Amino acid sequence: MKISLRTLPILIVLLLCGAILTGSQPPVSAAGEAPNIPPIPDQVYGLVRINNAFVPAGTLVSAWCGGVKYVQSATIDYNSEAWYSLDIPGDNPDTSPAKEGCTAGETILFKIEANTADQQKAWVSGGSTQLDLSLANQIPIYLPLVRK
Repeated sequence: MKISLRTLPILIVLLLCGAILTGSQPPVSAAGEAPNIPPIPDQVYGLVRINNAFVPAGTLVSAWCGGVKYVQSATIDYNSEAWYSLDIPGDNPDTSPAKEGCTAGETILFKIEANTADQQKAWVSGGSTQLDLSLANQIPIYLPLVRK
């Protein structure tokens, strides 16, 4: 079979397209399994208040699943408001028994410093949620002034 010079570019384009399409499959291990890919973190961000007042910049906010703290961040001041942002990791079930993060649907408890916030949510891989955190009815603690 003879290939003319006019059909050669078309043949090359078709071969390249076929190579690209067949080469776009994810890599597979020798056992025929997909590689261990960790879940995409659940991004949660929002305002932080105690007794309806914004917390000071630098206040620690943390995310907990199953009694384990997985991530912590300090609040920042933006336009006189306290904001936090957390990328909460997910657990890769292929790395058992180690648990690196939350599992799908697991309840996330949020803490403002050492106190559990009134809000919580279920962990979702790849989520992005604004969740304003608050602590209501917190009694301020006043330490006595001791003078010499």
